[in-house]
Amino acid sequence: MAPVKYTCESCGGTEDAEALQAVHRIYLETDGEGRVVGEQVLPGIERWCVACRTIYPNHGADQA
Repeated sequence: MAPVKYTCESCGGTEDAEALQAVHRIYLETDGEGRVVGEQVLPGIERWCVACRTIYPNHGADQA
């Protein structure tokens, strides 16, 4: 029987359950010049693959 695959909630790719980690998505806030001036951490927990965790801003769900 083939292993069960799960979906990354960021990119939609499929991975084994062990490859996905629980994270909080972060939206960066920028000024008119494109400089980061703040961030908004979303309260919901999503499961992301390693590629998305590397490329996109996030906090591990276990981080304070």
